[in-house]
Amino acid sequence: IELLIANGAEIRQENFSGHIPLDIACAHGRAKVAKALLSHGVTEKDLERIKYLFFDACQGGDRKLVEVLLAHGASVAHVDEDGQN
Repeated sequence: IELLIANGAEIRQENFSGHIPLDIACAHGRAKVAKALLSHGVTEKDLERIKYLFFDACQGGDRKLVEVLLAHGASVAHVDEDGQN
């Protein structure tokens, strides 16, 4: 990941489904990849994504990914549209 980023890889480029590399890394439980991507800065748009990625990581029981997302702005106090957290 670091080599790709160092050589100009666009880490926030959406694919045909609207997903960015962070979404895909989280969906596949790749905590180290998510951490590497997030270490290059977190935008406001990233923070919005992190809220939902955090819910999924918690539901999936992925402790390492939960810890990475918490370290980069996820909040255990966030609630969804239905008031659930």
